[in-house]
Amino acid sequence: WRTNYNIQIIYDTYSGYYFMLKPDGSKVYFMNPTEGYNDLGVYVYSSIAEDGSGMILNREINDPYEMYVETDSDIVYRFNQYGRLYLITNTQTSDTIQIYYIDTTSYKINYVIDEAGNRIMFYYLYDMLWKTELQLLQADSTYRGIERRYYYYDSYDNISYINYDYRYGTDITTWSTDPA
Repeated sequence: WRTNYNIQIIYDTYSGYYFMLKPDGSKVYFMNPTEGYNDLGVYVYSSIAEDGSGMILNREINDPYEMYVETDSDIVYRFNQYGRLYLITNTQTSDTIQIYYIDTTSYKINYVIDEAGNRIMFYYLYDMLWKTELQLLQADSTYRGIERRYYYYDSYDNISYINYDYRYGTDITTWSTDPA
């Protein structure tokens, strides 16, 4: 199971170029590397996306594990030393989304959190995504779940249906199910 947050930057040893592996399995290669100082005065290698999107991959020379992709729409995607996406920033609004993984080796997301502290939790049963839950940060620093999705699979591990539950308003115990 992959979400829109499952984006990776990978080095292709055959071609010698980096590429972005997107959630749908497609690849965007970054070509024509140049080097120089960025707007913050940091010396970087920069490469442009070959798909015409205008995305720029930057790798800091002094910190080879710091990689980020800038888009024409003022969104910056930051990747960790394993090439996994860990931060999305809108440079116009300073809004952020942080992505946390279960561990350093798997690509399973543990939770995603926004700048307000609200989060989406990911729960797995064996190797399959079982449930996601949108939780809002409360004034007392606790979380209140307001939306849940349960994922059901066929015998080939394809999603057969998703059950959607919600609890809006003041009732803190009762979940309602969206009729399919």
